[in-house]
Amino acid sequence: MVHETTVERVTNRVWGIFSSLDHGIAGNNNRRALLRAYIASLAERGEHNADKLTVDGLVYLKNLTSHKKKPVKRRA
Repeated sequence: MVHETTVERVTNRVWGIFSSLDHGIAGNNNRRALLRAYIASLAERGEHNADKLTVDGLVYLKNLTSHKKKPVKRRA
């Protein structure tokens, strides 16, 4: 069973770190919900180390952000 407190604590930690780096994310951004779901899925698969979950969450958000900044190539 996933420990909800750990998921919430890690989500808050990751969101705080990431937003402090000025990645232009708003408090109600849907990426926070995606982050929480991602962390919960890792915890459900057996990862319970909060530090590891934090790093994985930061990498996940960085990947989401970098994909959003890439220009979309249109087909001719």
